[in-house]
Parts: sequence; structure tokens; C-alpha cells
Amino acid sequence: MIQIRNCSKSFGAENIFHQINLNINENEKIGLIGPNGSGKTTLMQLIARLQQPDQGSILYTLPGLEVAYLPQQVSAPGGQTVGEYIGLPIADVPSAYLELETLSAHILTQGDKYQELLEDIQTSEWLMEAMGPMQSALNLEDVPLDQPFDHLSSGQKTRTALMKIALKPAQVILLDEPTNHLDQTGRAWLMNWIRQSKSAMVVISHDRDFIDHVVTRLWVQDKTKQELIQYEGNYSAFKLYQRVQQEKQVKTVELQREEIQQLQHAVKVARAQAVKKKGGKGDSGDKFAKGFFSDRTTHMVKKAKTMEKRIHELEENLQPLVNKDWLLSIHFQETSRSGDRVIEAQQIEFGYPGKVVVRCNELSVRYGDRIVLSGVNGSGKTTILQTLAGILPPLTGSYTTGHGIQRGYLTQEQQDLPDEETAVSYLQRIKTSDETTVRNFLARYLFTQDKVMQPIATLSNGEKKRLALAGLVYGGCNVLFLDEPLNHLDIPAREQIQTALQQFSGTILVVEHDPYFIRTFPTLRWHIESGVIHIEPCT
Repeated sequence: MIQIRNCSKSFGAENIFHQINLNINENEKIGLIGPNGSGKTTLMQLIARLQQPDQGSILYTLPGLEVAYLPQQVSAPGGQTVGEYIGLPIADVPSAYLELETLSAHILTQGDKYQELLEDIQTSEWLMEAMGPMQSALNLEDVPLDQPFDHLSSGQKTRTALMKIALKPAQVILLDEPTNHLDQTGRAWLMNWIRQSKSAMVVISHDRDFIDHVVTRLWVQDKTKQELIQYEGNYSAFKLYQRVQQEKQVKTVELQREEIQQLQHAVKVARAQAVKKKGGKGDSGDKFAKGFFSDRTTHMVKKAKTMEKRIHELEENLQPLVNKDWLLSIHFQETSRSGDRVIEAQQIEFGYPGKVVVRCNELSVRYGDRIVLSGVNGSGKTTILQTLAGILPPLTGSYTTGHGIQRGYLTQEQQDLPDEETAVSYLQRIKTSDETTVRNFLARYLFTQDKVMQPIATLSNGEKKRLALAGLVYGGCNVLFLDEPLNHLDIPAREQIQTALQQFSGTILVVEHDPYFIRTFPTLRWHIESGVIHIEPCT
């Protein structure tokens, strides 16, 4: 259906990808994953012909091929209503029937207008019937069809655009992070619709469970090589393959490091043997001895140079392997241990003056708990988190903190980070330390030499999250309150953060929507529904 041939694209001096070749076939579901900034959205826009490649071509192999594109930021021509954006001929069907009745009395003179209105009514009724379940699943039931599209929230715009695509599916559908702004009901509807759809689809998503359930092939963007690699199967199959390759490459690294050490020792021995000793047999005046030892010295020098060349080749081959992201992992330093009882709350109300959001008779947090707070948007998750973190006071009731508790709060957007400072100066402000100590600590959080001295404003979202976490731990926090720590992060960054949190020896309360994280991380789940906290143990 679509052939991508020898395509290259760059912005300024930065190459996004180079001479990639891909196919989109009928009915297949492709997941497009990779780090933020690697060119995923650019590739989508090239396929949709919203951009042009610098080299190569995008071929539509079927005449009149229909391609629909859902961008991250949805817009519509000014003045359009929701109904007009969806393609609904008539928003007010009852009024249209009255008009039809009037026209029926003049059928001889108004026959064409009558037929056109009748067809519009029938199309609108069909669309409205099909829209009903979608509006319910996508939380759009309260959005009037005559409301200006521009008056919708960004989430409502995205969900309305999804509904429009689902109502009139194209042969090829491109979805750029479609799970953004979807609750669990909307996400379940989207997964089911994609699986049942006969359209070919390419989907960008950072939701690991979502990708796992809807795709049959992966395109993985490699930013460092400016290439895109294809893998058959879903995300779990890709991770299994990747893990096997990682184990092989780790073994390669170990073997090459061992060979380098052996060669370095051999070079040292060879050069030592090549040094002529004053007063030795080579200086005895014997021409044969002088020639013999001179030849041996030359031979040992050549041997040493050959081995040094081999060492250089090994080190060059080794460096790309050592720099692989998957060989890097965040390491928490040991935190001071708190008492077993971290937080105890009785007869407590969470909320704001004049508005109670959640009531709870009793809450208990123990040392080492990993608690995920879940619930629909607006259910009070962040309010509970901020209250127990000491940022908001409880409306009524009280809570106590245990012995040795030091709390740290991570905001959603890291707006508390000073843009003009560097990572080094930020940590030095938290706790006075020399630069070497701070650099070594930041290395545990994957900050390389060049990154530690960049202004914080220039760091990516994932880097800012890691720096904020590093600041909490560097300051000695042993109870972490985290508000959506995976938000806006790509899959590699999400996996790094989750691995780090699983290694943390203290206590964690976290608000997070990532289904994979919710399924695999917590020891307890606090689910908030209708103002009540339901405590559920996790296995």
C-alpha cells in the first residue's frame, strides 16, 4: 500500500534518518517506538505527505489511497462546530424532519432539495447511532455537536479526532500517541477498535502494554545511527530478542576487556625485552652477538607495536558497546532507614477549603511500601499525595509520621528546577559538596560529562526527571512522593526510571497512569473511587 524507498531527512546539521526502506501492507498494525526526538513524528508526517523527504520517495501503490493522520495537537478550521468537524451533515435532526415535512408539500417543485435533505438526515442518523458507544467510551457525551471545536480542551479535541477517524476509517491510519488524554475506558475501546479494524495502521505510543496488545510488527528508531530497524512481533517479543542480544554483547565486552588486559601485559613484557641492557652480551664486541640481540630487539619492538595496534582496534570496537543505553542503569545510594511506621492517618479528609475530595477513616504506610494511587482524573490522587507529603494540610483529622522520616516530593513537570543552573550547581545547592563528588553521584543517574554542565533548561524531559530524582535522594529523602514520574517520557526513559525506583531502599507513594507500571511496580494500590480509598494488595 505504501512503500518508503531510500528516504533521508535532516533538520539543519542534524540527520534524523538516512536511506530507510519500509513497507506498509494491508491490514497490518505497526508500532513505531524510539527515544523522544528521534524522528518518529517526522516519519509519520512524511508518510502522510505533510512533509517531503530530503532524498528518496514515499509511494502510494494503490490509486486514490486514503490516509488519515491523528497528530498530537489537533486543530480544525476556524469557526467549525464539533458536528461539522466530524462530518455530520445535520446536528439537529428533529428540526430537519420538520423542514422535510414542509418540503413534502411542495415535492413537485422542491423534489431535489427534498431528496438531498432526506439523504443528509439518513447519513446523520447513521453517524449518530455509530457515535453513541464511542462518545460514551471517549467521555464525549456532554460535548454538544453545535459547540465550536476551538472551545474544546486539548483532550476533547484528541478524542473527537479519534472518533472522526473511527467513524470513517481510511485505508491507512497514522496515530501519534493516541492514548494521550484517554482514561482506562477510552484506552480499552481504542485497543479493541484497532484490533478489529481492517485498516493498516502505524501507531506511536509510549504505553508498553498498549503497544504489546495492538501491534504485530515494530519499527524501532535508532537515533544514534539515524536508522530504523524492523522487528516481527509485539513489544514483548522485541524485548526478549533485545535481551538475548544484550547478553551476547555483554559477553563480548567482557571477553574484549580481558583480551585488552592480556595484550597490555604482553606489550609491557615485549618492550621490556626489547630494551638493550648496557654491558650485556650485545655490548661484548662479538659481532654475532651484537647482530643477534639487535635483531631480537627489532623483532620485539615490532611485536609490541602489532599488539598495541590490536589493543587500539579492540578499544574502538568496544566503545560503541559500552556506550549503549541498555548497559547504563540508574543506581540509588543507600538512604537512611526510617522506622517501620512511616505514616499513620485517622479520620482524615483530603481536599481544599470548601471542597472535600476524599474521606478516609484510616490509612497506614509502612517502611518499604511501594504504593500506586489510581483513579479517574479529578478523583483526588494528587491532593492525597500533596497532603501526605506535607504540602497541603488535611481538611479535618490528622496524620503522624514515623521516626527518621525525610520526605521528598516530585512534581509532574519539574517546574521547581532552576533553568539557569547546571546539574552540578543544583546538587551543590542542595548539599555542599565538591564538584568531583557531585559528578560521581550524577553518573549514577546517567549524566555524562557534557550533560552535567549544561543549563537545566536545555535538558530533555527524561533528563529533568532523573535530575529531580537525584536531587531528592542526594538530599537524603527516604520517603518519595512522585506525581506522574513517567509522564511525557519515551519507553527507554520509562524503563530506566522504573528500574531505578525498584532499586530504591526507602518508601514510595506514586500517582501514575502507565498500565505496565501499575501492573508491575507496586506492593499496594490505593484506588480512589467516589471519594473513597480502596486498598488493594498487589502480587
